Amino acid sequence: MKYYPKLLFLEITSECNLRCKQCFMWKLKDKENRLDPIDYYDLVKWFKSINNGVGAIILTGGEIFLKSNFVFSILSECNKLNIESVINTNGTLIPIDMHLELINNGPSKLVFSIDSQNAALHDYLRGVKGTFTKVTSTIKQLIALRNKSHSNRCKIYISSILLDENINDIDTIISFAKSLEIDGIVFQVLSPSFYSNVKIEDDIFFKKHFFKDKDGACAEIDKLIEFSMKDDFILNTSSDLMAIKEYIRSPYRTIRVFCKANEQNLIIDHMGNVKYCYNMETIFQELVGNIRFNSISDIIYSKKSMEARERMGFCNLSCGILNCNK
Repeated sequence: MKYYPKLLFLEITSECNLRCKQCFMWKLKDKENRLDPIDYYDLVKWFKSINNGVGAIILTGGEIFLKSNFVFSILSECNKLNIESVINTNGTLIPIDMHLELINNGPSKLVFSIDSQNAALHDYLRGVKGTFTKVTSTIKQLIALRNKSHSNRCKIYISSILLDENINDIDTIISFAKSLEIDGIVFQVLSPSFYSNVKIEDDIFFKKHFFKDKDGACAEIDKLIEFSMKDDFILNTSSDLMAIKEYIRSPYRTIRVFCKANEQNLIIDHMGNVKYCYNMETIFQELVGNIRFNSISDIIYSKKSMEARERMGFCNLSCGILNCNK
């Protein structure tokens, strides 16, 4: 059966400028023989050829604005081919002289990570003081430029991770997001890190900050479900939020299989390795190929890829709850 990925994740860098406590990417370093811009251009063109523009390209990392030149050159190719593009960023490294370019020629969707309306909590989670001030200032400047230019081509969103310290602040987080005049908010939920060598059951940060009162956390999600049905500012669907409730009850392995990564995702890291999810080595014990040595089509339609996707179809690891996997 043919496989047509709907989401192409292109990793620009594995590095991050923050020392986030819920992820270990800041410990990673790019290798010298990383992909060149032409490699990314070829992948964008290939994605267009198989999907006829349906789907989206997600530029991801690490913090991708560590490689700003790469970002804008790939965005230019996406825009030229009329492919939807999405950027996820912590919002602390976007130079002010790039703001107008982002609004006029940037991605279709620009998603900033803000985990709390409380600056101290956000900075604690991101591991660097002043992060909250930087990201909110950047958002405000981008919104002001967008309003001035009367352009709405670049949608601006916030992604917020729910954990024990902010689960009772959902209303306040939403109100804060609306005060920034952005286009919407999407909620994730704290999950064990898949960028460490620690078993998910032994993740110290996860154990410390996951919901202590599970009944109370589920009650707050119920309120969010009710609110989301009346307000399209909240991007999560009711079924997504119901899945979060199930995950809260069983956080290491979910009772049901929620993950659709094997059906829709394709990830190319900065070294050219091909994956279907960020935890695939745990599930399949090996990668399925590298675009430096084989064509992307040969890799994803190979017997090894078919076996990997089939095995992933039964995976109930907790990372399947993440929005990018559903």
